[in-house]
Amino acid sequence: MKRLFIPLLSIFIVGSSCDDSTNGNQEKQKIRFNEAETVAAIDSQMTMKIGDASELFSYADMVDVRDKSVPAFEKIQRDALAAIPTVPNCVYVSQNVEISRGKAILTSFAYLDSSMRIIEQYARDTATGEFKIYIGAPVPTLETSGCPNGYTPIKICDSGIFFGACYGSALTSYLGANLENAGCARIMVTQALGGVWICGKTC
Repeated sequence: MKRLFIPLLSIFIVGSSCDDSTNGNQEKQKIRFNEAETVAAIDSQMTMKIGDASELFSYADMVDVRDKSVPAFEKIQRDALAAIPTVPNCVYVSQNVEISRGKAILTSFAYLDSSMRIIEQYARDTATGEFKIYIGAPVPTLETSGCPNGYTPIKICDSGIFFGACYGSALTSYLGANLENAGCARIMVTQALGGVWICGKTC
């Protein structure tokens, strides 16, 4: 398989605005994913690095889905592109969206390194709608061999045109077929600086 994404060329280190006492009080938790160990600070500043709300859009029918899905996915792409340089060693951002019962919800996201190992991952708290650092099993992320088990490739865009102009018709066709039949669809968007990979599955 040809190499899909262009590696991250530079990494920006973000300075912390916390004072020494705040940094000293941060709780550290070791997390092991894909045989790689990272230390993640459990702190409010670590949450909501992508987007400002978990609900991407609401819909009443398939016309709404067709009209609203592409702009919503373009927004989370822009959020991912803005986030990549701010997370040390981040090359990919994987975001998982569930579309059902009249709403499209961003349920989880993860920052990945060049080997697609998870650096940090977050899951939506269903009680508050806020994202919190997630310490359980890894959320679904793109595998080097393709989409995760159970997911179907919808579109790969790596030619420099990787927004709705590339994947819009494929995404809306997939959602139309699966929402009408199953009433629920899950979409995984994996973004790099040079392209995007979109996968889907029914709920």
